Amino acid sequence: MQVSLSDLQSAFKSLACSEYLGVPGVCCFQGSPGPTIVLSCMTHGNEPSGLAPYWYFLQNPHILSDLRGRIVYCVNNLEGAQKFFDAKNLEERKAARFAHINMNRLPKDALEQKQGYEILRLQQLMLVLTMADMGIDFHTFPNPGQPFVIDIKGSKEAQEKIGDPLPISIRATNIVAVQDGLPIGYFFGGKGRDIPVIEVECGMNEDPAAFLMAIDSCLAALVSLGFLSLPHSWSKTQQTVFPVTETI
Repeated sequence: MQVSLSDLQSAFKSLACSEYLGVPGVCCFQGSPGPTIVLSCMTHGNEPSGLAPYWYFLQNPHILSDLRGRIVYCVNNLEGAQKFFDAKNLEERKAARFAHINMNRLPKDALEQKQGYEILRLQQLMLVLTMADMGIDFHTFPNPGQPFVIDIKGSKEAQEKIGDPLPISIRATNIVAVQDGLPIGYFFGGKGRDIPVIEVECGMNEDPAAFLMAIDSCLAALVSLGFLSLPHSWSKTQQTVFPVTETI
């Protein structure tokens, strides 16, 4: 299977035109009764790989025919994503990362603040983010490196249930405790709900291998969690855990 940046642009056009509960840039796949998982992408406007699973769903709608529960798919930084796909060169694509504030370094009082695109977009998204019983936020990074998983919130056992089946061997923990600012995944589920949320760093920005990693990781998690039934199965990956000890 091959996935190109133009494929992701097509997926973005579809998702950007979608609306769920009045919130733009959100699509809901509803199955039989069950839990809700939020899958989110482009928290940073220059990281498109998280669109790849959504593209895959559009290309293979039959895999959702026996969906158990609900998948809510969001473009977090909708404005940044639009700027990325409108960009004419690499520098413009890099500049699409965020407009006013890094959406993965949000202030603790982000839900009370009154200005800044990313702040207002978070507040707009909260209607759907609070529905989450679990969540995955897809990311990439600017330089070559191995994919890794970041635990954001939830009990160790619950996080492992999402992250262990992924074909990724590196896991980072404790990031919320030491990071300067909160990741958007911290807000999944709403205040007071310690639901399991992870970030998946799929690889390098704009690398087609990262697009495939996003798809594979997403499907592995959805099968393991019981949302999907697919003939392919994923075995537990031996992971090396690195507790984060310094501010990022």
